[in-house]
Amino acid sequence: MKGGDFLKEVLIRANIVEVLSDYISIKRRGKNYVAICPFHYEKKPSFTVSPDKGLYYCFGCGKGGNVLKFLQDYKGMEFKEAVVELAERYGIEVPASFHSSELNAKKEEKARIFEINQEAQRYWSKNLHSTGGSSAMEHLKGRGLNEIDIKAWKLGYAKKSENSLLNYLLSKGFKEEEILKAGLATKYDSSLKDLFRDRIIFPIMDEKSRIIGFAGRSLHGEEPKYLNSPETSVYKKTWTLFGIDKAWEEIKREGFVVIVEGYMDVIKLQKNGIKNVVATSGTALTEQHLRVLKKLTEKILLMFDGDEGGRNATFRAIETFLKVDLIPFCVFLPDGYDPDEFINEKGTPALKSLLSSPRDLIEVFIEEKARNISDIRTKRRRIEEVLSILKIENPIEKEHYMEILKEKFSISKVLLKEIEMGEEKSNFTSPRNESKLSTVEVKLIKILLKSREMCDEKELMECMNGFSESTRIFIESFLKGCSIEECIQNLSENGHDPSPFISVIMDETPVYGNESEIFRNCLFAIRRKRIEEETRRLQHEIERYGKDVPPELIKKKEELIKSLKIIKKGEM
Repeated sequence: MKGGDFLKEVLIRANIVEVLSDYISIKRRGKNYVAICPFHYEKKPSFTVSPDKGLYYCFGCGKGGNVLKFLQDYKGMEFKEAVVELAERYGIEVPASFHSSELNAKKEEKARIFEINQEAQRYWSKNLHSTGGSSAMEHLKGRGLNEIDIKAWKLGYAKKSENSLLNYLLSKGFKEEEILKAGLATKYDSSLKDLFRDRIIFPIMDEKSRIIGFAGRSLHGEEPKYLNSPETSVYKKTWTLFGIDKAWEEIKREGFVVIVEGYMDVIKLQKNGIKNVVATSGTALTEQHLRVLKKLTEKILLMFDGDEGGRNATFRAIETFLKVDLIPFCVFLPDGYDPDEFINEKGTPALKSLLSSPRDLIEVFIEEKARNISDIRTKRRRIEEVLSILKIENPIEKEHYMEILKEKFSISKVLLKEIEMGEEKSNFTSPRNESKLSTVEVKLIKILLKSREMCDEKELMECMNGFSESTRIFIESFLKGCSIEECIQNLSENGHDPSPFISVIMDETPVYGNESEIFRNCLFAIRRKRIEEETRRLQHEIERYGKDVPPELIKKKEELIKSLKIIKKGEM
């Protein structure tokens, strides 16, 4: 299969709604779909996906493209990486010619990091079971873990010396540059040193049980208490959930998932029979984390530490849940307990009892904000704070929470609506208009897309040098028989932002009037603009000559003025 045919097949086979649904929450609205834009902060959906056209466009920030552009922008992929990912997803054979040396190098780098991580884990595991790892082993056993647990979670110990792992990996044939890319060493001045030293090691795995990174816990109070691997080509913290490899099937079976804060919390809960539990890895809870879990269940429980910090972290997650169209649930532990401590002291049945009756986190938040109100100003600020977060599109869900808000704050529904509308008005920002297309180009493209048969292609091609380069590429691609997706892809491949064109394609506002006449007038306008620009340029050249103007320049200017009069007459 030729490269062009291969790309065309990928664009035809890749269902944009299906692919985007893996990353964002989209809802049908008429023949299109809408979503909260993942590329800028907004509270009402302005991100539109057209399955018919195979395109997306945000009317808020102006971002748009096809399914390949989405993967490039959202996941930070290179163009060929995105193509290969889609091809593999839809079972399309990737031609050898498409595998660039750069793409092959990235694949090799990822494979090599997996190998290095595996070897590092083996080394640290041996350290844990050696004399030098006795204090680490005592700590783990003191936390209630046994040999079976330590083996199941592949736990290890990093020695205190500066480069014990580095020397070991070098002896196994790995290069310094590879070890750096894996995030296992750090550079001080001109020399490398182990990143993890004198720490208990927790391997972090993906859903396929591949080791993608590590976390190291200090043994003697050093800060930070937990040190995570830096991000690498295989370890992306905003997507990574510790314990997901063991919890994946359990989450589907149980119908819900519990998110906790610590690695040890995950291990202890899973050890005690609560296996549908995960934790974030080196970062706060993100939309990406929730989208990963949403594939498995829509019932997600937060169970953070029972202190004020844990409670505040839980409340901060509300907006993140709402952005991905999820209602958050929570379980609050008694103050001073984390899940590990609670299960040690109160036992598994007590924790399972708490998990069996989770609270709606939004309801809890409203109740919390309605407490201890001392004056009217405090009341106003608290209501505004809740409304600033409570941006829910579904009318049934919204009505439910508004009723609770009305009841808890003793405020009338009418007044509550007025406050909400006032806030929406103050937060309103008009959509960005980044279109680089003139009004004439917009009309022309709309007519061309709708009624190609009434457009004189010969006349259109004669006007090509009056268009911008991006418009020329789009029109020429379309006239050659390319699909809309391919026209957009051609713009991207030639270094042009396709968003202005997607904005025109997705805008369903009709062009009023006789389309054939509008098309002809657009061509006249383009010719007129081109001649006017050439006339101005020629006049500047004539003025530079002073009295000795070459006769051919005068003649050329007269011809341009004559052509301009003919065009203006044709427009009348």
